[in-house]
Amino acid sequence: MADDKKDKKSKNKNIHTSYVGTFKADSFKVDDKGVASATFVTAGPDGATSEKAVKGYNDNAKTLEDAVNAGGEQIIRGTLLGGGKNPHMGIYATGPEQIVGVATKVRHNFDSYEKDGKQPYVNAWVGVERGDTKIFRAVAAFGDDALALKGIEEGAKIDVPGRATHEKREVKGEEKWVEMYRVAGAGKFEPAAEKSKDAEETPAP
Repeated sequence: MADDKKDKKSKNKNIHTSYVGTFKADSFKVDDKGVASATFVTAGPDGATSEKAVKGYNDNAKTLEDAVNAGGEQIIRGTLLGGGKNPHMGIYATGPEQIVGVATKVRHNFDSYEKDGKQPYVNAWVGVERGDTKIFRAVAAFGDDALALKGIEEGAKIDVPGRATHEKREVKGEEKWVEMYRVAGAGKFEPAAEKSKDAEETPAP
């Protein structure tokens, strides 16, 4: 039982993230233990670039090699490893993952973004299935990705491509880096079932 708890705790400690960018030319190599590595270059909102170390362990050495060979801008996904001394991403997939779940705490600016001159956004809290467990995460969409979800309301089931990232948010009055999902493409949603309306229309016995 204690071991089960320990395993669960270890699994929960994994910090999943993703990057959008391109691989640095000629940075791919494989060491004598079969671990592949490469440098990934990302660009921030201000245009400044940042280099990230990426490694592929075991079967994921091939995942990294295929990603490098694919070239061009892409999304890579993995877990943060190495601590403070040797920080790097352990890659396990490329491209966005599909997020399916019920949206709650839905916020958007569809009524005001044109008047305010701001880009449209949608922000919701979604139960995302990861393996055998369900994790609740903030999911945010901007621009055209948000407009694809126009009309979404509380309780809708969303189905969107997304990528795990981290953002500073206020948690219980304190600013913290939290894991969240950024929508990465046009998604869709099904409105919540109108149970309460049906109940009103059903005559009392």
